[in-house]
Amino acid sequence: MDSKLNVYIITGCCGSGKTTLAKDFVNNIPKTALISGDDIRDLYIDKSINWDEKYRLTWKNILLLLDNFLNSGINVMIEYVYAFENELASALSIAKKYDAEMKYIVLTASEAVIEERLVSRGDAGLVKRRCLFKKSCMKMIATNSIYLM
Repeated sequence: MDSKLNVYIITGCCGSGKTTLAKDFVNNIPKTALISGDDIRDLYIDKSINWDEKYRLTWKNILLLLDNFLNSGINVMIEYVYAFENELASALSIAKKYDAEMKYIVLTASEAVIEERLVSRGDAGLVKRRCLFKKSCMKMIATNSIYLM
């Protein structure tokens, strides 16, 4: 492995395989930290914080962790449902500060596969809300179609 630092960002709809891929990847790449957006988001227990504010705070903390890990010479894998243009631009700016390469992947899966995964892991409640996620994901995918895997 070369000494150049790398930043990997994996996004995609719930149930598309982000966490599975990210964990497998991190386990096979030395000196790589995994930042899970869901774990960061779940730090906010206060139910009065709306989704937009949680999203903003989640990415603010993801970017702070990214900067800290790169500053310590550690590669970074970020996995989260969404990464829009401003978050990607901020991550790229931090990566450039450390001369790190950034790779961005958007995962997709069929509706049947997503529903099966959500139900099998006990997230059946997300199946009902999936239409909201799907609408947002489709927007994201249309914008980022060249990154699809």
